[in-house]
Amino acid sequence: MAWSCAGGAVYCSGLFPHLDAGERKQMTALIFILAIITNEGKFVVDASEVMVCPDRAQFEREMTSKMASGEIKGWTAACIGVDKNQMMGINS
Repeated sequence: MAWSCAGGAVYCSGLFPHLDAGERKQMTALIFILAIITNEGKFVVDASEVMVCPDRAQFEREMTSKMASGEIKGWTAACIGVDKNQMMGINS
C-alpha cells in the first residue's frame, strides 16, 4: 500500500512514442520521495523507484530519531504509485 505525507502527479506527453501499447500498459511504479532539511538549512530531495514502500511506522521512527539527535532539522516523505501511462499522456 502506498503512503504519502504529500501528494501530486506529474503529467508529460510524448516521452516514449516508440513503445507499443502492450509495453505501455505494463508501466507502473512505486516512487519513494524523501526531502530533508539539513542542519545547514539546505533542502535535499531524493526520489527513487522502489519495489515496495518502506514500513511507514519504522521509517517515521528512524527520521524522528535523526531529528532528536540533531542529525537533521526536518523531513517529509512520500511513497506513491505512478501510472507511467498517465505521465506519458496515454489513455489507458
